Amino acid sequence: MQAFVDNYVSFSDHELTKVLDVGSMIVVPNALTYRTIFRDKNVEYVGLDVEPGLNVDYVPNDPYSWQDIGDDSFDVIVSGQAFEHVPYFWITVAEMSRVLKPGGFLCLVFPSSGAVHRYPFDCWRFYPDSAQAITQYAGLELIEANTEKSGFRKRVRTDWKETMVIARKSSAHDEATSSRLRSIVASRPLSQFVDLKVNGGPAITQYENAVKISLVVYELKWLGRSIRGIWRNRLIPIARVIVKKMIRYDQRKQ
Repeated sequence: MQAFVDNYVSFSDHELTKVLDVGSMIVVPNALTYRTIFRDKNVEYVGLDVEPGLNVDYVPNDPYSWQDIGDDSFDVIVSGQAFEHVPYFWITVAEMSRVLKPGGFLCLVFPSSGAVHRYPFDCWRFYPDSAQAITQYAGLELIEANTEKSGFRKRVRTDWKETMVIARKSSAHDEATSSRLRSIVASRPLSQFVDLKVNGGPAITQYENAVKISLVVYELKWLGRSIRGIWRNRLIPIARVIVKKMIRYDQRKQ
């Protein structure tokens, strides 16, 4: 995110740069936040999240419809490690596009891998083509995108293989685009998302039993190959050496 700010965000001494951080709440006290990147800048920073907490300035009445925020309100929108926890992220990105000023930049960072971590939900992982899909869907221009691969950073710390997306609202949305974005927001479910914890049934039980049988068969085959390998590569050569030594011993004895 620091690299995004260094390369794309312009600051003015005379005019506030308005920054919106979507999914801003931190769950670990004293953790670093994106707010620190904009410290000592002429910035109005607003942290948005679905409930009050650390680093949260604004909690919308409806998490998918930010009625208190007008169109074209923010110069920069950032969101990191949040979209995997948003059940209907396509609605959220439609609202981001609506409230971003023409010429403004958006930066998203989210994982393409990693273990389940619910805060309170964990719904998604994002692969390289997600950048094009998300930005095109929201009427934004894709500028940069990258999904981390195995390498130095993975050795240092990460199982997440983050996807980073930088996009721009190149111009004011025409009425058709604005209407479509409003329709996306209007499509949000009327009831709150609830994780029903439906963990299984007869189909999953049958599948898991089949997997167990497959694992047993695989292990037996592996054991058979290992025994044959030991017999062929270890025991037979040893037996040959022993037989040769016995033959030489008998010949010397005679």
